[in-house]
Amino acid sequence: LMDIAERSRSLPIIFSTLLVGLSPLIPIPVVDDLITAALCRWRVKYLAAQYGLTLTKEEIKTLADLQQVGCLGGVTKRAFGYVLKEIFQNLLIWLEAGRVANLLAQSYYDGVLLDYAFAEGLYKTGNLAEAQRLRKNIILVRQGANFRQLTDLLKSSSSHTRKLGAQFIRDVYEQYFKNILNIIHKRWRQLLRRQDEFNEQAEQNAKNLNESAASWKERYKPLFNEFSQTIAEISPKEIENLCLALSAKMSAPV
Repeated sequence: LMDIAERSRSLPIIFSTLLVGLSPLIPIPVVDDLITAALCRWRVKYLAAQYGLTLTKEEIKTLADLQQVGCLGGVTKRAFGYVLKEIFQNLLIWLEAGRVANLLAQSYYDGVLLDYAFAEGLYKTGNLAEAQRLRKNIILVRQGANFRQLTDLLKSSSSHTRKLGAQFIRDVYEQYFKNILNIIHKRWRQLLRRQDEFNEQAEQNAKNLNESAASWKERYKPLFNEFSQTIAEISPKEIENLCLALSAKMSAPV
């Protein structure tokens, strides 16, 4: 088995972090929130599957809702009064503004802690109360993470890497999620009432990502390599301490 530091730099962690963290760069309002939420749920299932775990829909929904930006509730809040993002001109501005760097950093730590809980048997499946407890403890433990270091490292990425990040998530959208926009265009008047249907479609689309990590890494090798080098700057001791703190909380009597 890989140790904590090795797992924190593994392809499943890197791939899922890039997908969730870069999803705000999808240049279409409402659709970006739907896809971000679907990718948050996909990540939970994807990481759990690495250890042969199968979760219920309610468990997945609970463990996916780790984002401070409101990963599961953004569509309703932003469906109206939203100004269209200019498709590529604003992407690098968003990166420079730091929103994506912040979300990438948080997504990374969330993924590491989820992965650790699944790998070490800290989470027993089939119990919604346990899912809620794990979610609460991940949010508490990640407060000890050095977000500033990772965010600053990400912000200092080369302009080439930032462009690759924007291109990567656009290609993911084009390959897996483009049909969501067509469905919404046909039924936009029913957007709020049919939100569950749109979420379900996005979730079905995300399933196709399960076996594609290696091919995306090969296709965007410089992006994956630079992100790998960036997270390698984080002290293995910091990662280990966060994971052990989560272990202590999950092992404590309820």
